[in-house]
Amino acid sequence: MTNDARMSVVADGRTDLCAATGLTHAELSLIPSEFFCQIVDEEGAVRLVGEPVGAWFQYPFPTKSEPNKRVLLLTDHPGLGAREKAKLMRLATLRSVDSYFHRFRSNVRFASRPQITTNGHGRVWARHHLYDPVVLSKLVEIYRFYHNWMEPGVDRQTPAMRIGLARGRVYERDLL
Repeated sequence: MTNDARMSVVADGRTDLCAATGLTHAELSLIPSEFFCQIVDEEGAVRLVGEPVGAWFQYPFPTKSEPNKRVLLLTDHPGLGAREKAKLMRLATLRSVDSYFHRFRSNVRFASRPQITTNGHGRVWARHHLYDPVVLSKLVEIYRFYHNWMEPGVDRQTPAMRIGLARGRVYERDLL
């Protein structure tokens, strides 16, 4: 989708949320994020009522990163309330996975998407791409290790530190 199309879908979802809650767009944008999420969960819970298990659920309040978000309702946990189920629908996302692969494609030259030229006759191979896919699989493993154990995020922790697998980050000097 183009950026304008994505923004249009998000605006339609916001208008739908305004109509359901009785709030204006200005009032909705002034609400802090944690309360906004609660409002979205409450409205999502109303829309989840009657949705059959095993069916795709079109998420009613899209974001720019996932404008056509759909979630497959595989199971129904009887212990969860409607708001908890709606929260799970809101949190069901592939955004972090997409972000990781985008960073990988951007940072590893051999994994970037090839550019199609007018005189290429449909070929997509470029001079910076590898002949042997085994080399790319080795680069994937190296980048995965770097991302999980060496690269700190905004909280100055690596993903391995966040889930308790590491006490600190691994530095380049420790590897050599």
